[in-house]
Amino acid sequence: MTSMPDALQNENLRHIVVEALAGQTNVPKERIVCQPNKDKYCNKNNPSVVTPELDEVFYLMRALNARALRDSRTASDEMGRHNFSVTMERFATDIADAIHDRPFTYVEMGPEPVKTTCLIRNLRTNGVRLTGYIGIDINPASEKPMREALAPMMDPFLIHFCFRDFSNLSQSDIHRKEFPSLVTMLGFQEGNEHPDAIVSRLKRIVLPGDLVASEMHVSTQSRRHKLEKFYESAEMKRFSRLAFERMVGTCSSEYAIHTLDIDVGLKSPVPICVTSESFEDPDTGEIVICVTNWCLKFSALQHRVVREAISNLIVIAERRTGDRTVSFQLAEAIADEAGIVDIVEPFVTTLQESAE
Repeated sequence: MTSMPDALQNENLRHIVVEALAGQTNVPKERIVCQPNKDKYCNKNNPSVVTPELDEVFYLMRALNARALRDSRTASDEMGRHNFSVTMERFATDIADAIHDRPFTYVEMGPEPVKTTCLIRNLRTNGVRLTGYIGIDINPASEKPMREALAPMMDPFLIHFCFRDFSNLSQSDIHRKEFPSLVTMLGFQEGNEHPDAIVSRLKRIVLPGDLVASEMHVSTQSRRHKLEKFYESAEMKRFSRLAFERMVGTCSSEYAIHTLDIDVGLKSPVPICVTSESFEDPDTGEIVICVTNWCLKFSALQHRVVREAISNLIVIAERRTGDRTVSFQLAEAIADEAGIVDIVEPFVTTLQESAE
């Protein structure tokens, strides 16, 4: 893992994606349009203004998460067990055990009301005391629906938002008073960014006693074919088209999903799912590919390696859905040798990694 700034690492990832896509499709890099990933979620010209497109992006992600929690078949095994909703509820008990009666500030990177409401509700059921909520986002469309979702569970004066690029976060942005923070990443965050960017960011903002809870689509050798299924949904196709229109315009295009293997410094290749819209250049008649999204699909082991690349973060719990495609991971920041932070006895809920 390098010490290169977050933004440069993510720019490096963008170039890697373009190189790999050019190799798979035989379309020259010069005819592949690819903007920085974060640009899909913000208004560069006026970051504080909610546009109809940003509002729709937020609600598309909300709809995806609502269906995942509502449908008992989502991510279940062949017998219908351990679906997404059940696994997330059990993950909440892991977090509650780690919190161990300590008051925490709930920090969400990429606010989304459906999964967050589910998690906070289950944390409260397990006796967790939350001293406040901080939503970190670059899309201002998230504030109003998040406040509405959290209002029944939390004093409105304890709900705060920080609309800032994740790359520019500091410890003061995510900590209130003397309380530790539960930092959650329950969406595309890790998959959208270079792992070195995630490592450097967490090193910068996490203090001893903090917890980091994350969720990722993960890859296995035997279930690799399942990676693309998520991107076949109507919501992801619409998300892709919105990104395309913001980059290129309203001309006709053809949606596609690509699964590539790339090197991001984890010793073994990482699959990455890339969505695109191809269109005909009106001047030359040549086909151009517009990249609309990408998401890394670590193995569960690679996910653990990335987290523990930070010397004072240890993974203390993991849960995977019945079909093995989604991993929930909990890590705790411990003190260095000079520190005095007491942590609870680590517990393990890791399912067998086997040869997957």
